[in-house]
Amino acid sequence: MEGNTFLKLLIDQPVYLINAKSEVASTTTVKEEKTATKEERAIEKKVIVLYPQATEKEIAFLNKILSAVKIDPSEQKKIITKEPDVPSTFQSNRVLFFGYPFPNKALYKIEQNNQRMEMYCDKLEDIEQDVSLKKMLWASLQKMFEEK
Repeated sequence: MEGNTFLKLLIDQPVYLINAKSEVASTTTVKEEKTATKEERAIEKKVIVLYPQATEKEIAFLNKILSAVKIDPSEQKKIITKEPDVPSTFQSNRVLFFGYPFPNKALYKIEQNNQRMEMYCDKLEDIEQDVSLKKMLWASLQKMFEEK
């Protein structure tokens, strides 16, 4: 009782004691559920961007494009590689290919490949200089990243 008497001297409002064990357990459960939801959303929004080469100006242009469709830099993985293969270590359900020669692929058309959406595009340099290519890219990106 000394603990309660001491509290009454410090706090002049009613104090309620709650069973700490059950409160902690329920709080932990809620936090785990919220974290899982955030992770699921993050996986949905993550994007892998592959391109064979790019200047700093082109990368800045790419960042501007992705930020326009609300893709945060932390939600993107940019890979500069000569071969347009997505490393198995990266998980994403959206992949953008810029500047690779794909003779059998339609440019700026979203294709479903297993559980992943893929889009093949011209070189960043060409898109940056051509308004019609920018418009096609923008329309396709809006479809690819639309909120469901």
